[in-house]
Amino acid sequence: MEYPNAPICATDHEELLGALKHETLALKCEVDASPPADSFHWTFNSSGEQTELPARLHSSERGMSRLNYTPSNDLDYGTISCWGRNSIGTQKSPCIFQIVAAGRPLPLQNCTVTNHTSDALQVECLEGFDGGLPQGFILELVELTNLRLARNLSLARAPVTFTIENLDATATYRMIIFAVNAKGRSEPTIIDDINFKGVAKLTVTIKSDFSFKKL
Repeated sequence: MEYPNAPICATDHEELLGALKHETLALKCEVDASPPADSFHWTFNSSGEQTELPARLHSSERGMSRLNYTPSNDLDYGTISCWGRNSIGTQKSPCIFQIVAAGRPLPLQNCTVTNHTSDALQVECLEGFDGGLPQGFILELVELTNLRLARNLSLARAPVTFTIENLDATATYRMIIFAVNAKGRSEPTIIDDINFKGVAKLTVTIKSDFSFKKL
């Protein structure tokens, strides 16, 4: 038996999205409720000022509302919130969409060296926020003795898993990994002191703080 309840977000409570100016985002606000939500309203908040988004910008169907949103200037980036309503009441905590200017991707996270054999290894990472644009991934392997670039590998999409074979078992390497999109490269993730005399020592270094820049 399903008990009556006011709407709540059906998926993640908050979503981060990047957009270029004049790029239209298709936002979907899906809620769980009993009975199903029969109306929705959307708001936009920038610099502490909240405004109601006109009904003509969004459409509603059973338990869901869709909004097409197009930022045209710097003031159009901010927080969009969606509330559903049914006969029990209005949603208490809105579904939130943080709209930011598209920029460089964030660095890769939790990089781990696996399958470390006598002359090969594999590295796996978790991708960060893509900056609002499609991202790929680059791995540069540097031999530290002579600072020679031993490998330059790329991936077009996630999952981020690089396999490197036929390495010099007597050498020591540094691995530098980037995410990249049309706006540029992320800050590097660095794995130092990779050798084949034992388990790789994992050191992740982010060179500087990263923040989105308005377009």
